[in-house]
Amino acid sequence: MTISSDLQYFPAISFFNDLIKSTHIVFYSSDLLPKQSFANRTIIAGANGCLTLTIPLTGGRHGKKPVGLARIHSKENWQIRHWRSLYSAYNRSPWFSFYAPGLERIYQQPFEHLKDWNIACLDWACRQLNWLGKIELLDNEGELKMLPEPIRDLRGKIRPGNYQEQEAPQYQQVFEEKWGFLPNLSILDLLFCQGKWARSYLDT
Repeated sequence: MTISSDLQYFPAISFFNDLIKSTHIVFYSSDLLPKQSFANRTIIAGANGCLTLTIPLTGGRHGKKPVGLARIHSKENWQIRHWRSLYSAYNRSPWFSFYAPGLERIYQQPFEHLKDWNIACLDWACRQLNWLGKIELLDNEGELKMLPEPIRDLRGKIRPGNYQEQEAPQYQQVFEEKWGFLPNLSILDLLFCQGKWARSYLDT
């Protein structure tokens, strides 16, 4: 099955519930970048509850632009801040030390365009989950005619305003005793907490 979705920054767990049931996922660089989306943000579990990590974009949030043209504000040290936040939140989690070396290398690479960063994040997460499907970024929906099968369109399904309402598995989290279970966070939360068993939570 082929699905289409929004390009997201380390997507929520429910995103991967759909992804692992597919063999091919496509994104469209011509889609307009919504003001409220996970295109440039991801949500993790921090010591004070849910913590949103946001990537600064050139031009801010004023005016819609195609996803393929969205540029990262390179003068801000957002990668350093985000990595420090991840370290602070998860350095005591069971699997952080296992994933940290490879993941830190992504945060040390320069990225000019948001689409390239999001594809790099998705590719890394898929490899950890042993999802061997195809990831493809198309210029526009017109290219869909060349694909061999119908596409399930999931664009707009997961948003900052409804992500906690999406179906996602429950598991032991780092700060669960303090805040209770925080549903449908970034896939990083599941990986740091469950490691090589993360895929089995998505298969259920």
